[in-house]
Amino acid sequence: MSFSVGTAEAVALALLLGVLLVALLTVGLTGRQRPRTEKAPVLLPPVVEMTETENEKRGSVVRIRLPLRTKQPDRLDEGEVHAANSRQTTSTGKENQSSPVQAASELATTLGESLSAITSSLLTPFGLMNRPRLSALYIYPIKSCGAVRVRSAQLDETGLRYDRWWCVVDSRNRVITQREQRCLALIRPSLTEHELLLAAPNMPSVSVPLSLPGELRRLSLVRKVTVMRTACKGFYCASEVNEWISDFIHQQRKQRRRAKGQRAKIRKGRFFLFRSASSSSRELVDDWLWSDLAEGRERTKLSDLSALTVVSGASLDSLNEKLERPVHALQFRPNLVLSGLLAFEEDHWQSFTVGKGQFRVLKQTHRCAVCCIDQETAERDPHHQPLNALRQFRLCDERVFPEQCAPLPGPSPFFGVSASVANESLAQRRSTTTSAGQPVNQSMRVFLAVGDEVHFENRVVTTPDSES
Repeated sequence: MSFSVGTAEAVALALLLGVLLVALLTVGLTGRQRPRTEKAPVLLPPVVEMTETENEKRGSVVRIRLPLRTKQPDRLDEGEVHAANSRQTTSTGKENQSSPVQAASELATTLGESLSAITSSLLTPFGLMNRPRLSALYIYPIKSCGAVRVRSAQLDETGLRYDRWWCVVDSRNRVITQREQRCLALIRPSLTEHELLLAAPNMPSVSVPLSLPGELRRLSLVRKVTVMRTACKGFYCASEVNEWISDFIHQQRKQRRRAKGQRAKIRKGRFFLFRSASSSSRELVDDWLWSDLAEGRERTKLSDLSALTVVSGASLDSLNEKLERPVHALQFRPNLVLSGLLAFEEDHWQSFTVGKGQFRVLKQTHRCAVCCIDQETAERDPHHQPLNALRQFRLCDERVFPEQCAPLPGPSPFFGVSASVANESLAQRRSTTTSAGQPVNQSMRVFLAVGDEVHFENRVVTTPDSES
């Protein structure tokens, strides 16, 4: 009987045998070199440090914790040393030496880690490891306010459920964003089963119901707000919420004026929280500036253009290498953050899927001054970063994307992509929903979850240089 072994398998086997030999020698030498009269070393359980997400730091009700990381304390006091030594000494006062079972367990762990590293190094070049995945998922219930990081979210025809269903408007019914009031970034929303909770610095919390009874909804005055160039129907929230919004904005404006040494007295205006109607949405085909990008009935609620904004972690890393002060992905206000991609690979996507969600890329996302606002402190970068850095290497290329560059009035760089929902089942479900916006057929629901695999299809780009 004869058989052949491939080069990759031979290398892996050789490395595995080498690790095994080193581990055995290490165990043997360690056992011979340790004298019996030597005291057992002080070994304390690692101090567990929990890393918190943005929502937890801001006091949000919805709290998502990232994986644990451990570290050993730098210094130990006498009490900790005595407790550690007591734990490692048997009841008879004799030293607790390592048993063969424990040594075998440690050896198995070492071999497992080595084998995992070898497997990863062999399979990564062939694309079998580190596949593109959804690494973060964000919902922005109120347009231009804080984000809610979630592990999973329901996908509707207009995007993620509850994403940008509310917005702040002034007394003239104009939509207010961070371009006009950057303090909106300090409003921290959180979602419960029935309510939207709002929190802000030096303000009591206030709640907004996610859905209204039919009688109360009929009594509400139907209004229209215009986002960019298309309108959406809805109504104002309760007076208590509107007063809360107005008081917070005026409080922040006074603080900024005092910090600049200016008089704190300002003309007070009213602000309102507008809620889009469940049955109302905006269609891309009605937007005279970008209607050419519409292939069907792409819908959204109160976002500027598209149902979703997508950012790649590799693209963000590439940008941060050019900045003195790295920026967080939240400054670009994405819904989906993807990992396992090449930097700016998403520029050439035509469509992609995340789990069971299907999406069509409309355009590259052009960036304004909002990306210069720190979403944690609401402070604007004095050097207008990262916008100026993006202008150095991310301006629109008219040869590749002529339809996206023509309408732009100035040098607006792009970062990430804007996408619409392409699931046909969600479009069909829209005609079979109740007045409260809840689907009749629950089996047709689509969810996205962190960890879902990402698959994409590149667009065919024809440049003048490649034309025959």
